[in-house]
Amino acid sequence: MTRLKGWMIVIAFIVAAMVFVHTQEQIGPQQVLPTIQVSSVAVASLPTCNSAAEGTHAAVNNSNAASYTAGIGAVVAGGGTTHVPVYCDGTNWRIG
Repeated sequence: MTRLKGWMIVIAFIVAAMVFVHTQEQIGPQQVLPTIQVSSVAVASLPTCNSAAEGTHAAVNNSNAASYTAGIGAVVAGGGTTHVPVYCDGTNWRIG
């Protein structure tokens, strides 16, 4: 019975992998483009950026940067309406 359970787990994993690959957008032969949807938040709602959070990514919806490209690398500040991706560098949330 233990052996059967092991095979059932393997089969379940293979089926799950097939469903995952099938649901991705096909770009061309042997290429898959996965997408990730991230909810945007206000800058003030971002968690504390510190060494433990370094490398964390988020999206904000009220950056005061004129545009995403104009703000790349800058410390993010709220008060505007620009939607930008941000990352924690271990000290500050930066646009990018």
